[in-house]
Amino acid sequence: MPNTAELTVYFLLNKGVHVLDLAGPMQALHEASKRGAKVDLHYIGFEACLTSHQGLQFANVDKPPETVANNSIIMVAASHYSEAIYTDPASLQSITWLNRINTNANTDANANADANNNILIVGICTSSILLAKSGMLNGKRCTTHHSLRGGIERQYPKVQFEWDKLFVEDGNIITSAEVTAGLDLTLHLIERFFGYALSLAIARDLVVYRRRMGNDAQLSVHVQYRNHVHPLVHDLQDYIQANFQNKMN
Repeated sequence: MPNTAELTVYFLLNKGVHVLDLAGPMQALHEASKRGAKVDLHYIGFEACLTSHQGLQFANVDKPPETVANNSIIMVAASHYSEAIYTDPASLQSITWLNRINTNANTDANANADANNNILIVGICTSSILLAKSGMLNGKRCTTHHSLRGGIERQYPKVQFEWDKLFVEDGNIITSAEVTAGLDLTLHLIERFFGYALSLAIARDLVVYRRRMGNDAQLSVHVQYRNHVHPLVHDLQDYIQANFQNKMN
């Protein structure tokens, strides 16, 4: 049965945040709220004003709360990848805060055998690196953008990366692949908390052509077969795709 209680969602923003990693999940949850779901959205970070990687500026960002109630989701929006990602002072404060919230949540859950840990921590795309830096992914399965394969595996050998998944859930931590996968994951969460019918209605409203699930591959066959730069072959592929139902003479 879907959970009908109020769901509090915190979007944690850090330096160089990618707009789409925030906007996709935010829009889906806002649509859920418009359709009657009890969703309370908050935008938090350790910088009151920050600039996205695309140049859009955010102001009046709230400071993260001291405590987070059950039935909450912390969604860490991805930042632009660089060798210095998540090493700035505000990001390090985010890591400390997340670790404390996660530790307290697990302690509360373990204290009561009948209680589930109802605080979900969601890492969208490169924010899996922030979670890995915190240590909370040690021994856990996760995913992130496929282009990071190799480098971060060597950097975080205790993390079990699964590169062929759109999103991966291990305990109370969920991680997703590239930017649009954050929308797929959010629809999955809306279905979990508020039911399939609502998630389907939102997917239709957002003109999501096909809902993808966690086990779907990051790289679609429709993208893989065009991984070349030969214009003649592209023209031939376009022709076949447009005329595959016609008889070839």
